[in-house]
Amino acid sequence: MPCHTHLTCRFTSLALGATAVGPIAARCRAAAFEELVSTPTTESRRVIRNSHLVGVPRPSGDDQRCRAEHLALLPKNQVEVPFYLWYGHYMFARNGFGEHADLNFFIDTGLVYLAPDSSGRVRQACFLTTPALYEKWGAHSAHAARQHFESPLAVSLGPLKQTDQFFATVASPSWASFGGVRIDGLLSHAFLSRYAWTLDFARQQYVFGIP
Repeated sequence: MPCHTHLTCRFTSLALGATAVGPIAARCRAAAFEELVSTPTTESRRVIRNSHLVGVPRPSGDDQRCRAEHLALLPKNQVEVPFYLWYGHYMFARNGFGEHADLNFFIDTGLVYLAPDSSGRVRQACFLTTPALYEKWGAHSAHAARQHFESPLAVSLGPLKQTDQFFATVASPSWASFGGVRIDGLLSHAFLSRYAWTLDFARQQYVFGIP
C-alpha cells in the first residue's frame, strides 16, 4: 500500500513576528514557544489540515491577565492534561489504549501520517506503535500484523477518549525511550486535531477546548 508522511505547519506568533506556510523539513521546536501560551486550532477540510498557533506572552509575576484573556477565547468546556518535556522539544504524557491506562505516549503535534484504510479512503493515523504492543493491549493479531488498520479500541489522552480510529504500526521506533522513560507509542495530529488545544509551558499543561 502507498503511504505518505507529511509535516505541514502554518503558524503566526506575536513573539516570533513571523508566519510560515507549507511543508517543512523539520519540526518546530517546542522550545520556540515556551514564552507563549499557544493554541493550535484546526480549520481546514483538506486531508492535510493547517494549524494556527495563536500566541500571547506567557504570564509572569502578578500578570495573569494575558493568560486569562487568551483562555477565554477557547470553548468553555476545558480539560487539562499535564505533559513532560525532554531534550528541549519532545513532549510526552500519560495516556491509554483499550483497557490500559498507564501508558506513556510521545505527543507529536506536527506529524500528519496518511494512508488508505480498508475501503481505500485516505485517512490520518492517530497513533503509532509496534505490532506486539497492539496485540498486548487487545488489538486482533490479524490487525496488528498490518501496516495500517482500523479498530474500535479506544485511545486516550488523559480524560479525552476517541474510538473507531485509524492506527499505524512501526517495527523499531526511534522514540522508545526518552532519557530512560519508557515511551509506549506516538500520538499524532489526527487525535489532537479534534480540539482547540493550548500549550501552557509555564504550568506544563495542555488545555483542551471541547467543542
